[in-house]
This record gives sequence, structure tokens and C-alpha cells, in this order.
Amino acid sequence: MKRQQHSFTLIELLVVMAVLALLLGVVAPRIGKTSSRLLTEAALTELRQAFQETAMRARATGQPMQLLLDPDTSTLTVSVLPGNLSREWVPSVNQEEDSPTNGILGDKSSFSLSKDIEWQPEEANINQDNEIVFSFFPDGEAGGAALRFSLKGINYELEVDRITGHAVIWEQD
Repeated sequence: MKRQQHSFTLIELLVVMAVLALLLGVVAPRIGKTSSRLLTEAALTELRQAFQETAMRARATGQPMQLLLDPDTSTLTVSVLPGNLSREWVPSVNQEEDSPTNGILGDKSSFSLSKDIEWQPEEANINQDNEIVFSFFPDGEAGGAALRFSLKGINYELEVDRITGHAVIWEQD
């Protein structure tokens, strides 16, 4: 006796391939959008983190700090604010000169941001030394003018919360 072999017909194969092509056509564009959205969120998170860490360092060390933005390289440089504009506060714990800022914070001196950010500084953002500076004080206060930028074709506005020092980023229409 011969055993009958079961095989797929050409129509069945074409139907399966059509369904797979349809699914691929629907899913593929969404994958591209998701990765672009993730890259944008990562860039915005880096920016927020730079502001938050600098504000925390000012509170932890008792020294006013500044973030200096270089729009050409998308780099934020952290330094002690020259010419103390606030009352000096000294933390209650002793800190050695060569130790990190404290047990939790490191001494990160700069933050390299996404090169996709296109900064759009206005005259209000630039100080008398032709620099874009954000200031953070030991009492938690912060300063700096709102700054516009675009990322992946979307316009944003960066503001520093004057009480907490956190970066607040608004999507512009």
C-alpha cells in the first residue's frame, strides 16, 4: 500500500505569504517610529539629568554651581560659579579635598548631549561674556533664561525651575 503524502497547494502558500506581507507592512513602520521616539526621550533625559545632578551638587557642597552650554558641541560644562552671589553654606560633614563631592554624587565635569539637538539661543540666553549659563545655588534656587531647541524636527523650550533647579522641557507647537 502506498502512503499518501500531504503537501500544500500553491494557493495555500500564496495566501500565507500575502498575510505575512500584510503584517510586515503594518508592523515595520511602527518599529522605526518607536526607535526614533526612544532616541528622543533618551536625549531629553540626558538633558534633565545634567540639570538635576548640578543642582544636587550645589546643595551637597554648599557652593554655587553653573552649567555652561556650548551649543556647537552640545556640551554642558559644570563648574563652581565665579563670584559667589549667595550666602555661603557649609555642609555639616567634613569633606576631604580629593574625595568625590559626597558619598553619592561624583565629580562629573561635563555632560555630552545628543548631537541631534539644534540650539536656538536668543539674546536673553547669552550673558555679558557671550555664554549660555544656568546657575544653581546651595539653598536650592536656580537661574537661567528659557532656551529653545529642536530635536528630530520637534521644537522644545527648556526652563529651569527656579525653586528646585530641575529642567522643565515643554514641547512647542
